[in-house]
Amino acid sequence: MEYTGSNRNKYSQIIKKLETNGFVSTNRSGREKGIKLTDSGKVIAEISDILLSSK
Repeated sequence: MEYTGSNRNKYSQIIKKLETNGFVSTNRSGREKGIKLTDSGKVIAEISDILLSSK
């Protein structure tokens, strides 16, 4: 994703797109925003070798 704005805005847009497609879920607590992989996100991450196996 090409973006010329600040990194904070860039990452926010990426997370929003991932959430829209069902790969992550988010929750807000005050100024903090939690991000969690959904089951679909975990499958994609494993297929893409993004997450290290804990085997």
